[in-house]
Amino acid sequence: MHPILFSVGDFSVYSYPFVMGAAWALSFHLSQYYLSLRAILDRSFNLFFVGVFLFAWVGSKILFLINSTNNEFLTVASNTNFWLGGGFVFYGGLISAIIFVALYSLIHKQFKFSDAHLLIPALALSHGIGRIGCLLAGCCFGKETTSILSIHLHNASRHPVQAYESIALIGLFIILHKQIMAKLRPSNVIFTYLIGYSLIRFLLEFLRGDKIRGVYALGISSSQWISITIVLTLGIVFFVQKVRAKYDKV
Repeated sequence: MHPILFSVGDFSVYSYPFVMGAAWALSFHLSQYYLSLRAILDRSFNLFFVGVFLFAWVGSKILFLINSTNNEFLTVASNTNFWLGGGFVFYGGLISAIIFVALYSLIHKQFKFSDAHLLIPALALSHGIGRIGCLLAGCCFGKETTSILSIHLHNASRHPVQAYESIALIGLFIILHKQIMAKLRPSNVIFTYLIGYSLIRFLLEFLRGDKIRGVYALGISSSQWISITIVLTLGIVFFVQKVRAKYDKV
C-alpha cells in the first residue's frame, strides 16, 4: 500500500486521486481519437465528457450509499467529504453514464446513441488504470491467501484483486480496440464489453475481502447480481435476434 506518491515539504501527492485523474485524462483523449475516426467529434465534446464524468461520479456514489451505509445513509449522504472523496461502485457510475449518453443523444441530434460504442475501449483502459490507484491506496482489497501472487495489505497477505482486474481490463481493451479498428457493428462492441466485464467482475468478487459493498442472498454481492442480470439480459436479446433472423429468412 502506497497512498502517497511523493511529498515536498507539507505538500503531498496522493496516489488514488492522481491515478484517477490520469485515467480520466487518458479516457478523454482516447475517446476523442475513436470519435474522430468516424468524423463524429465536434466542439460540444468537452461538454459531453464533463456530463459523463459528473453522472458517473454521482451514480457510483449513490450505489455505494445504497450498498454500504445501511442505517447511516442520510448521515453519510449529507457529508461533503463523502461526495468529494473515496467510496465508489463502478456499476453505479456505468449505469448513470449510459443514462446521460442516452439523454445527450436525444438532445444533440448529431450524436447517435449507437455512436457510444466508440467510447467503450477508452472506458475499459482508463478503468484498468484506475484500478492501479485502488491498489496503491489499499481500497477494494482481496481475501487473505498464501498464493505466491499475494501482497501484504491491511496486516495480511491478500489477493491483489485490483491488479487482477487491471490486467483483465487492459486485455479487454485490446480486444475492443481491434473490434473498433475492424469497424465491427456497434452491437458487437457493446456485447463484448458488457459480457467481458460482467464475467471479470463476477469472478473477481469471490476473491475480494472488503464486504463494505454489500453482500446479499446466497453470498453473492450486489455487483455480482448486476453482472448476472447483464449476462442474462444480453443472452435473451441475442436469442431473440437469432429467432427473428431465422423467421425473416422463411
